[in-house]
Amino acid sequence: MPNTDLTPLDTEEIKKADRTKKSKQLLNAYDVACEGHELEHYKQLLRDHEQALAEEKEEQEKRAQEKQEKKDKKAKRQSKSNDTVEDGDDDAEMEDAPDQVAEDGETPKQKKGTKKRKKEADSEGETAKVCLVWS
Repeated sequence: MPNTDLTPLDTEEIKKADRTKKSKQLLNAYDVACEGHELEHYKQLLRDHEQALAEEKEEQEKRAQEKQEKKDKKAKRQSKSNDTVEDGDDDAEMEDAPDQVAEDGETPKQKKGTKKRKKEADSEGETAKVCLVWS
């Protein structure tokens, strides 16, 4: 029921309006309009809504700030632990330790091996293997 001219609405017309294919918000607005409140009531509803939005925005900003503070604290802890590790370079070298270190920080002996799956004899595409013995 469009009312672009802002003419007074009859509550009976609103109640009789087609309610199919309308959003819940619009149906709720129709119900509030049927109650017949004065203009000041609607102004107060808008003020309350704006205040709730502002509070929600402040809460989101507060959560974002807390997250950032946690990240900063975590970064500080990690940097402190890295500083203590860097300061403790007085380690004695082992004789049998490899001298070379790969770019990824692993020694050549520490590289991870990949395991290959064994093929089953029953798998498709594999023929029986025959061994001939000559005598």
